Order: sequence, then C-alpha cells, then structure tokens
Amino acid sequence: MSIKQKDWVWMMFPREPQLGLVLAVREHTVVLRLLAGYRRLHAAREVVAKRMVCKAELSEEEIQQLPCGKRPLLLGRAQQIVAVNRIFPDNDQRKERRVYYCRRCEAFHTTAHFKIPVQILKNLAANPYTPQSPEDYSRGQDRKKVWRWLRTDIGVVVSLRLFDYLLPGYGNDSKRDAVVKILIDPLDYLHYLFLFLYNRRKDHIKNRNIPQH
Repeated sequence: MSIKQKDWVWMMFPREPQLGLVLAVREHTVVLRLLAGYRRLHAAREVVAKRMVCKAELSEEEIQQLPCGKRPLLLGRAQQIVAVNRIFPDNDQRKERRVYYCRRCEAFHTTAHFKIPVQILKNLAANPYTPQSPEDYSRGQDRKKVWRWLRTDIGVVVSLRLFDYLLPGYGNDSKRDAVVKILIDPLDYLHYLFLFLYNRRKDHIKNRNIPQH
C-alpha cells in the first residue's frame, strides 16, 4: 500500500475507524489531521504508525465533500493576513496575496497564487498544444510556436522577448526544459508568469514613489 501526502486514510484505532488527511509521510509513521465533523479537520496533528492506517478508497465526488486541508478562516481574518503581507513585503515566508472562498470547507483561505481568468482556463481545456511534428525546444523557432499558442489560442498576451527571457528561471537555466514543463502543466507556468508581472509592477510603483534628490 502506497500512502502519500494529501491522501485520505482510515486510522484503525482506538475504537471505530476515523478518516484523516495525510500531511506528511515518514519511514514508519504518517502525520494526520483527523476529520472533526462536517467540513472541519482537527487543529492538532496525529503521528500514527503506518501499520495502523489504510488508504481510503473514495470517489472524486466523495472527496469533494470533504475539507481541502487548508486552515479555514473568517473573511476578516483572511483579509487581515493579506493586508499585513502587502504592508510588510520583506518577509519571504509571507507570500499570501489573495483571499478566496472554499466551497469544500465553507470558509475562506489565503493563497499566494493569482486568480487565473476563467476564459484562459476554458481556452487551456479546449486547445491543448499539439505539435504537428517533433520539436526541439532548444531551438528558438520551436519555442516561438509554443509562445504563439499561448498568445493566440490561450490568450496569454506577453511579448516573445519576455517569454524567452523568463524561460531560464522557470527551467533551471534550460529554455528547453522550461518549455517542456510549460506543456506538462501550463497552469503552473501561468502562476509563475503572473507572479513575475505582479512583482515587476510592484517594484515599478515603489521606485516611482521614491523621492528624487
């Protein structure tokens, strides 16, 4: 039995089985948060021997009825966290910049990710990238095809120069690896791109407001 992070499992003791969400997997134990009633997880973590749990075989519909595992917050508290992070941007551990409502938890969460426009998500689902022939993304000509797909079919309006400039940072100094990553998970790339554009705009506003002597 293979158990990994974010799996749902049954803890088989002390009396009736209890459903829990896996937070971490170690050599002989797992770290869980147990379900504490409808749409809530216990705040305390449980460290349990692997032999005392078994993976819960749940359908996708059943999983969508369970909490997502993130900390549930009231709207005011979530907005306060985001506001503090904007005021004090020097702490790299504080990256939350948006509040959203979680239907699964019936509460609010904070996230470092940006909201992707719905139309872009629809375009990604409707227009997967399908090369007509084998492509070598170390070549600028083939990378340009992916950029044109993002711009024309998906609606991500960035210049070719900026697209190519950001690739090494996304692909561990390899433009080829970056393009392969984009095609595997384009949504992850969009979060990376939007974060770059956000930081660039923030730095531009900050520099513009610095008094000139």
